[in-house]
Amino acid sequence: MILSPRWRKRCMVVLVIGSVGVTVDGAIQSAWSQEAQTSSAPHSASLAPTRTAPGVLSEPPQVSAAEIAWREAHMKRVNLPGPPLPEAPAATLAAGAPAPGTETGGPQPNVPGTFRFWRAWSNSPANAGSESAINEPSLGNAGRLIFETYNWYTALSTNGGVTWSFINPYTKFPAADGGFCCDQEALYDPSRDLMFWLLQYIKTPTGNRLRVAMARGETNLAAGSFYYYDLTTAFLGQGTGNWLDYPHLALSNNFLYLTVNVFNQSDVWVRTIIVRASLDQLRAGGTTTFTWWNTSNFTLTPVQGAREVMYLASHNSTTSLRIFSLADGSATLSSFDRAIPVWTSTPRGSATCTTPDGNNPCARLDHRINSGWYTRSASGGEIGFLWTVREGSGFPFPYVNSARFRESGLTYLNRPFIWNSSFAWFYAGVGVNDRGHVGIGSFTSGGGTYPRWWVGIDDDYNVAPPPWAMSTVYNSTDAPDADVWGDYLRVRPFHPSMLNFIGSGYRVTCGASSGCAWPSGVVFGRERDQGSWERWNLK
Repeated sequence: MILSPRWRKRCMVVLVIGSVGVTVDGAIQSAWSQEAQTSSAPHSASLAPTRTAPGVLSEPPQVSAAEIAWREAHMKRVNLPGPPLPEAPAATLAAGAPAPGTETGGPQPNVPGTFRFWRAWSNSPANAGSESAINEPSLGNAGRLIFETYNWYTALSTNGGVTWSFINPYTKFPAADGGFCCDQEALYDPSRDLMFWLLQYIKTPTGNRLRVAMARGETNLAAGSFYYYDLTTAFLGQGTGNWLDYPHLALSNNFLYLTVNVFNQSDVWVRTIIVRASLDQLRAGGTTTFTWWNTSNFTLTPVQGAREVMYLASHNSTTSLRIFSLADGSATLSSFDRAIPVWTSTPRGSATCTTPDGNNPCARLDHRINSGWYTRSASGGEIGFLWTVREGSGFPFPYVNSARFRESGLTYLNRPFIWNSSFAWFYAGVGVNDRGHVGIGSFTSGGGTYPRWWVGIDDDYNVAPPPWAMSTVYNSTDAPDADVWGDYLRVRPFHPSMLNFIGSGYRVTCGASSGCAWPSGVVFGRERDQGSWERWNLK
């Protein structure tokens, strides 16, 4: 994608501002040094890329009943839970009960900050089984180009979401391991004009791989022309037979970050690893060095919006969070344990948000952190993380819990959770715009309702509590009969304006396990940014 001179100038300003923060963050890191725990030494190895032939499809690929059954079977073998968390004594759980006035109801319009949808789309299932009921869409955009992944395909729009073409990940790349299935993620880096596409492959007795693909520039993305690197279990030094599951992507100023859980052949969690690679090397499209760190915490979730330092987090217990930090200019991974308000342990299968037909989309909930964010303002940097907790301890339904910290000293600030007394909130994805405001996506269900997809904003127009202004995008009219729902949910800053947000979600229109999921998206923000939408979108 070619940026205008004005936009190039804006990018340069952002980078200069970012460079000023190195000194500040360096001072913060120094102040933390006495309490930091340093993880294992990093490992590195280099890979050369492989290139794909260009090409996109005008219609979604057709699938057979046997293919549907095969894919659904493998969907049940990924996104595996980790070990149980140490729990707080039952007598202390009342401390986690919701405070009066914190209930999240619905849209909270403000003038001139009225909540706006500028475009929403919902891609129809082309044939039974073309999309999984565990749909998990992810997306990135480069101006009018929108790239959206979902179980089990990928869609591409070159006109801002008005019309779509498709890419089949099963045939786009060479066969590997046990085949492709199923986790994918899309993420756009405007600083190097790279659209990333991450794909997970099925475990075999010798392991599996993550395929990190990218399209460089508007022309290559529109043509479906990618190059990719295969991060196999062996390449990452994870031992014969261990395999990779539940990957996440994030960006700092200079690196692509990837986190992933490692399981053994008995599907017992072994460790979680952090991988990073230079954006400059990836942009060059040649041999690239990948560096990784092994950790002993389950599901390390990176923040979105990172700059000179990447932050990641995982739970130690229901009262303690471990925050990891890794500066762009360093190979030292440090961790810091922080006390947070107690919450109710949520092992897989313990949460309930029953729909009118008796299904339970909350059955797959567990305690892993779903998303995180980093923002910086005149008052300093802030870090936050979100995860879903089952009903109990004063919460009548599952809710999205959170913890927010000041970057300086990683001091705990508050708990901007999302809950309602009449239905469940579950799963959440966040993104950060250029103002340092946070966009969010989440689902609701239960209390006589089917799943609904919402998006919201935490910004200077909100009154707290609650901090989130939320609005419904699409309603489901049914729920999957397998008691499932997808926990990959993404919100990104809308490029290149970086003021609005673009988010991915889905809805379901029948109880079948496949064939009724509609991968969807929306561009949203405040009325004040109407001009940036009109300027950058081709209608």
